[in-house]
Amino acid sequence: MGNYFSNQLITGVNNCLFNCAKIKAGTNMLILNMISDSFNPVDEEVVTALATTAQLAGARVQILWTSGMEKGWWDEVPPIVLGAFGAADLVINNTIAIGRPLKAVRNLMFGKGITMVRNMATTVQVLSSEWGTFPFALSDEITKRVGMRLDGGKTWRITHPNGTDITGQVGSAPTKGTG
Repeated sequence: MGNYFSNQLITGVNNCLFNCAKIKAGTNMLILNMISDSFNPVDEEVVTALATTAQLAGARVQILWTSGMEKGWWDEVPPIVLGAFGAADLVINNTIAIGRPLKAVRNLMFGKGITMVRNMATTVQVLSSEWGTFPFALSDEITKRVGMRLDGGKTWRITHPNGTDITGQVGSAPTKGTG
């Protein structure tokens, strides 16, 4: 008997893989997960649904459950995790502990062109929710348009009838290679 996934879960999986990650046949994909992460639980069913759907699309999928990064955000990334990350074209990152601010990960992403999608919908409930299934293309477009408006604005002001009156200037965007 095979695995059966709800329509809502498949909609969330498709949104993550095809609309956000732009997965294609032949993609070397890593699904990265933390073992027993109490701050960011990952359902095995979500990992299985992501892997199965990606494989059906022709991707070569590897799944890595790891530990050793529990102490904090800025800890060193274990060499095996970096090796798996570096061998991928695309990483579906179901962890909080490993992210772009880590220098080794940033070097792989920007130096080798590895795409990392930070998947925050790591449980069946969240990936199947309205939030998890909201079309990524629409969310991306809203983000771009808000960004264009912010880029075009020189100053901002927030007022409220209770007397709040705050103004400021929008700073310039960071340049490539900073942060």
